Amino acid sequence: MLTPQLLGTIGVYVSAIIATGGFLGFALTARFWSSRGGWHVFWYMAVIAAVLDLIVLRYLFGDSTWFAWLRTGVFAFGMPFVLGWRTWIIFDLQLLERWRRRMAYRERAQKEEEMR
Repeated sequence: MLTPQLLGTIGVYVSAIIATGGFLGFALTARFWSSRGGWHVFWYMAVIAAVLDLIVLRYLFGDSTWFAWLRTGVFAFGMPFVLGWRTWIIFDLQLLERWRRRMAYRERAQKEEEMR
């Protein structure tokens, strides 16, 4: 019988396969090292795949002390790091860049005004 718990578990398994496959495909074919966005996508995909893979491994093989510490490292350090990095990139690209362009426009306008 298909229960919500079983459906959720299947969803985690499928998500782990997709995330790991996507990460491997990106890591092996993309020139991620050529930009800061590429590096971010590389590590973001790696952490998402690691989180999902660790959940699946725990479902399949159970838990142990060293495995709990490994999960803690990924969940407590890896995930917050890449989420913070993503937030900074969004902030930098969307808000700071817009502010920089506005300031540059104002400086040009002021210089033109002074030249008149």
